[in-house]
Amino acid sequence: MKACSVIARERPRFGEVARQVTGLRREQLEACLERQRQFGGRIGELLRGEGLLTRQQTAQVLQHQAGWEATAMQAEGVSVSDIPVGLHAGL
Repeated sequence: MKACSVIARERPRFGEVARQVTGLRREQLEACLERQRQFGGRIGELLRGEGLLTRQQTAQVLQHQAGWEATAMQAEGVSVSDIPVGLHAGL
């Protein structure tokens, strides 16, 4: 079995992908990131709570991130069967 570096790999951050996919403004993202630092939570949930992202846009961002992960894994020669079972849900 190949060593899996999925966790160590840095994928595009949710907020930056949201800016690209939805046209979210940097100031809006920064304000939500500040709230996240203060109060915690997931940035996607905070953006949705502020009405800046819809459920569908959130799904698009997550889909983009998952596609990036799959492409990066493929480039490394890692298949899904190489990932420990407990980590599948996190991708």
